[in-house]
Amino acid sequence: MFKRINLTLVLVVSIGLALSGAAYFLVERDLKLDAQLQFERQSEPVITALKLRVKSFSFGLRGARAVPLMMDGALLPQHFQKYIASRKLADEFPGALGFGFIRRVAPQDVDAYVVEQRKLRPEFAIRTLTEHAEDKFVIEYIEPLAPNQKVVGLDIGSEALRRSAALMAMKTGEMAMTVPIQLVQAGKTEAGFLVLLPYYAEPFDNAGGIRMSDREQALVGWVYAPVLISKMVADLNDLAGPRIDFEIYSGRNIDTSTLIYDDDGHVAQSGQVSVEHRRFSRQVEVELGGQIWTLMLSSSDNFTPILDQSMPSLAMTFGLVLTFFISLAFHNATRLKMRAQTLAEAMTLQAKRREIQLDAVLDSTSDAIVTADKHGTIVSTNQTMRRLLGYEPEAIIGKNVSVLMGDADAAEHPRYLANFRHGGKTSVMGKGRELWAKHADGHLLPIEVNLNQFELSGEVFLVAQIHDISLRWKHENALRASQRQLSMIVDSAGIGTWDLNLASGEAYFGGIYGEMLGYVSSELTANISTWRELVHPNDLSVAQI
Repeated sequence: MFKRINLTLVLVVSIGLALSGAAYFLVERDLKLDAQLQFERQSEPVITALKLRVKSFSFGLRGARAVPLMMDGALLPQHFQKYIASRKLADEFPGALGFGFIRRVAPQDVDAYVVEQRKLRPEFAIRTLTEHAEDKFVIEYIEPLAPNQKVVGLDIGSEALRRSAALMAMKTGEMAMTVPIQLVQAGKTEAGFLVLLPYYAEPFDNAGGIRMSDREQALVGWVYAPVLISKMVADLNDLAGPRIDFEIYSGRNIDTSTLIYDDDGHVAQSGQVSVEHRRFSRQVEVELGGQIWTLMLSSSDNFTPILDQSMPSLAMTFGLVLTFFISLAFHNATRLKMRAQTLAEAMTLQAKRREIQLDAVLDSTSDAIVTADKHGTIVSTNQTMRRLLGYEPEAIIGKNVSVLMGDADAAEHPRYLANFRHGGKTSVMGKGRELWAKHADGHLLPIEVNLNQFELSGEVFLVAQIHDISLRWKHENALRASQRQLSMIVDSAGIGTWDLNLASGEAYFGGIYGEMLGYVSSELTANISTWRELVHPNDLSVAQI
């Protein structure tokens, strides 16, 4: 029997050591996952800002398209000069070298077109990058002119990449981007791209609902902007600071040949695109103007996640200490009691150890976990409740879960419980639901709740996993603030804009459009009928949609 006792004791110790080691690695894994989430949250503003900057080019092009629309396509140099003078390129459109107009010229019309242009600009000439017999896409105007003088008269249709993007914009009626190219005005020394928005002849000046064949027939040209990638992304690293490095690749292939921007220059120095030596990394594909860019974001040596690095060691220590005491208790018990009593005590101790370990794992999670019976009475919660909502776990056990809710949700809670008791389930079971929780000090904070149920000894219990989403709301509010800033830019520019939805008959009047006509923009009925009433009768036949 003594040998059996020793073998059992060795087994208990072995299991305890194994569980202690498992607890160590599980807690360490959770810390790594939490650190990865911190890295992804901190790198998200870089991705969002990049998308917003490309989106700003769309706003700028739509504003620039109003110039040929107002002139019925008959442009003079001063028209774009006035538009550019009203904008702050560097602030509103980072990386844009200017805005211009590209005209489509049929081969049989080239000579007459050049003669017409030379009436105002005797030095005007069409230049091609490669000879071809198709329609020419000629850069007619661009402002500011001085840094872009080299491209005036350039036929972008003579180069395959530029022509492909122009045709895509013509066919879709939307903004299109070229793949990364070497810009002529930048001396072909660094990567850039063109963004193009088509301009159609009346009555097709709005591309919505036009068939592809009609768009090709009605196309007059494009408003466009050349963009230097290095200037466009120059200050994106300020959003994450020196803690996060990023590279941008054209397309989905990660290779030195597709690299178009390297924030810290390590790819150029090493010739290697791998970031496996970095502690954290993520790869994100974004669609921009018909092109796919791949962002490779990685942590630098300065990135230090906010973590309690002592937790794995504490879990291991706790497991070892627990194993020691369980083993000692088991050894003493087996020497004093009979085999049946010894086995019973061992089972009890083992169950208690598992319960303690489970509590330790639950307490180490970042989410509060609340268990309640079918009446909504709290029967257990983990220690995260103290950090998340400020309640001592022992103090809220026995209370109704409505104490954790805002007043509106608390008022509706009895109805939810009644429906659950009647139907045996809830419509939000297993789903993430966003609502407001009440902190112990009374303030509300946004949370996401995942609700599940289980049955024990014939009784039904509900388990709620409560996740703090304050940081996510903060980022969403920051994004909405950025959108408001874009709207303020339009308002402060002193211009009026209108946008029509031909399918729904709705209209949007922006800036000071109404005030320019003696109305209050916010009081105008947003539909096409209002737009027609505000157009001068003499112009209505020309502008009729």
